[in-house]
Amino acid sequence: MTRYLLISPDYPPPFVGGSLVYIHNLLTNSHLKFDVLTNNNSRKNDNFISHIESKYMINSNSPGAFDLIKMYIYLFFISITIRKYEVIVLNVSVIGNGMLAFLLNFLGRKTIIISYAEEITMSMNAPGMKGAIKRLFLSLYKKTNAIVSVSNFAKEILENKVGVLSPIYVIPTPLHTLKTLNGHNKPLAKKKGQILSVGRLIKRKGFVNLIRAFEVIKNSIPRATLIIVGSGPEYNELNNEISKLGLSESVFIYQNISDKNLSNFYLSSELFVLANLLLENGDCEGAPNVIVEASSFGLPVVAGVYGGVSDVVNHTVTGYLVDTKNIEDISSNVINLLNDEKLMNSMSNNSVNKVRTDHDKNKAGLTFSKIIKNI
Repeated sequence: MTRYLLISPDYPPPFVGGSLVYIHNLLTNSHLKFDVLTNNNSRKNDNFISHIESKYMINSNSPGAFDLIKMYIYLFFISITIRKYEVIVLNVSVIGNGMLAFLLNFLGRKTIIISYAEEITMSMNAPGMKGAIKRLFLSLYKKTNAIVSVSNFAKEILENKVGVLSPIYVIPTPLHTLKTLNGHNKPLAKKKGQILSVGRLIKRKGFVNLIRAFEVIKNSIPRATLIIVGSGPEYNELNNEISKLGLSESVFIYQNISDKNLSNFYLSSELFVLANLLLENGDCEGAPNVIVEASSFGLPVVAGVYGGVSDVVNHTVTGYLVDTKNIEDISSNVINLLNDEKLMNSMSNNSVNKVRTDHDKNKAGLTFSKIIKNI
């Protein structure tokens, strides 16, 4: 059976970051045999995925400039010497993807780039020499045989602003867990007015704006509570904001909880909110896994209109896309939903149906497999 190569630093496990969960889903559900060139983490091989771990592949959560340069030099020489793979899938970075697409194209090799959103928008907005270098390598995406994108938002930028003419296939974010309404969890009673938000505690997730909007929501719906699940550098800032607004009895942040406890929050909540933002540096959401996960539990979603979120939220059908820079826009939409049980039930049913139709992991894997075989 033909083996293919994926080049991806810090490939799962651990499952940290939506982009890594996304590529893992595509590989494991394609039922193709892959070698994965990644960093050292003592991963276990199986019948389909074999890990090639290297000390030169970096942990991308906190890469140093010198480590990045070493990795790029390593990948340059690896790409020249490896000849046994029919297709090489690139999930590195804008610089790594562009360099390898150009080099492997020159060597007559076939490649597929996995593209999200934030790596494109941040490269296009990066200042100075570093930004110019990133945009140069982004332009080399034109040299790949195909691109698999997580959202139409990313696809449109690559086509209209980067000028990519290679085929760009959008594979929607697949549901990556068994935590569904029809799964192993027993139904829990919904807590009236309980709002849930899940994500890394970083600026682009918009948690500060969500907390400020919740102050307005609480004044209108006294029973309302807000559960935030996640960890990250903004933890202390968010707690300070909660205390400053006098919301300590109704806003709670939970870090490092188990999947079972997270499932229970999904099951007991009425509404999911992600106040995602598009930052000045271009940092944004692609097509968040947490929204697909929340929708699988039948939760209507209120989320930011920015980035590729429109691929996972059907506006007015499964939830609302709002201007999350506007506190009133967040709060008014949440209040309207919580006060309209009929609309909430309709959106709940629509959310579950959308996940089954658009975010099936087997369908995603089959599509990915067909793209590779066609190339």
